[in-house]
Amino acid sequence: MNRNDPGPEEILRLESRLEDAILGGGDSPDASQASARVLGKVRGYVRSTPPATTRGWSTRLLVITAIAAPATVAAALALAVITGQFQKAVVPVPAGSPVPSPVASPQASPSPATTVELVLVESSSPAGSARPLTVHWVTAAGRELASQQLPDNEAVMGAAGARVLVYRNDGHVLDLHMDGTSQDIGSGLPTNTSPGPTDVPVKTMVSPDGNQWIWSQMVGMSGSMVTSRIWESGVGATPRIAATAVEDSHGLQPYAWTLTNPLISHAAVGVGGYIVLASSYGQVDELELATGKQTPIGPAQETAAAIADNGAIAYIGDGSQPRLVTVNGPGQRGLTATLPSSGAVGGLIFDPGSSHLVFATSPRLGPGQEQIETDILDLNSGARTNQFAPAGTQPVLWTPDGRLVATRGTGYAGGAIGTYLVAIDKSVVQVSPYFDLVGLNQLAVAAP
Repeated sequence: MNRNDPGPEEILRLESRLEDAILGGGDSPDASQASARVLGKVRGYVRSTPPATTRGWSTRLLVITAIAAPATVAAALALAVITGQFQKAVVPVPAGSPVPSPVASPQASPSPATTVELVLVESSSPAGSARPLTVHWVTAAGRELASQQLPDNEAVMGAAGARVLVYRNDGHVLDLHMDGTSQDIGSGLPTNTSPGPTDVPVKTMVSPDGNQWIWSQMVGMSGSMVTSRIWESGVGATPRIAATAVEDSHGLQPYAWTLTNPLISHAAVGVGGYIVLASSYGQVDELELATGKQTPIGPAQETAAAIADNGAIAYIGDGSQPRLVTVNGPGQRGLTATLPSSGAVGGLIFDPGSSHLVFATSPRLGPGQEQIETDILDLNSGARTNQFAPAGTQPVLWTPDGRLVATRGTGYAGGAIGTYLVAIDKSVVQVSPYFDLVGLNQLAVAAP
């Protein structure tokens, strides 16, 4: 270090004098002389001090040397050099002087923009086979975000919230992610050690937020009397029994879960054959999970039932003639819609605003020629619109923004297989070529 170069104490003193020159204002002779002396000292310090050079100060001094500026300008630049805050220095520019180009500071690369979007989770398998099963994530605009093939010891349970729940044959529940990783979040379902591809061994239902699930258990049978249970579990929770029943030829099963409490059915045991539209096969109850209380939402024998967010209920009686959809609740009491006297009926689903109800009918013509019609009731006016959804599609659920998700599978007449979104004005968009809807997610999605 040269004899005339400033030491740490002198640097502090010089900073103080520079601050006085800058903050004191004016281009007085004293300020100009102080600035000149400081610049000389700093130049010497920079040339002889490696740490100063490594901080890039020599480059900054070239800028100072090249600028013909009043004392206040030189003083400000010198202070910036000493403190290492060159790019933050406030440098006054005399009137009429050209404005120097700003010095660009390095900027981190911006992360891709993301938005929270509605994502349909669907599954597919090769034609004529149940395996391998592939899970697909598709936006409401029809963009497939990802797909993951499940191993043979796993089966999909449902999707809701931000989760896709998968059953593993050791009784564990996994949360499957789009990148193929999965997280073990619960256990307690029956294990399935049978050889071959794994299916969920019991009927399951997933809560609207994806954090809970319920499943059925047939405990035993004595003569025609069946003992059954509904189990409940959730993320990190211990499975527990939520409901128990002993009934003649009927057992408890999950039916639907769109609100806080799930719906369960007292379903007839041993029902089989050709099924077009899913049925409750018995009375439907609202199950209060915390207490186990069961509240019927329709008659003792019914084919389908639903409950709206505002408490309205809808049901289709089993075997009654004429067959009717009946709606009771706020705004509409005793509203009915006539159904065909034969064939399959079902698909009762209220929209999120509790202002519309869809239902489906089919003449049961057999595989390959099956026809399904989905109609809609306006619960404010009572008006009915026939063939609301595309021919051959059946209603599955409503999106939070009030569009109906309808699917057309193989063997159904009316058009291409796939998943469709239907708006209240009947405008239709085909979202994907898949027809097994697992559920809906709300996910942060990167812009394409």
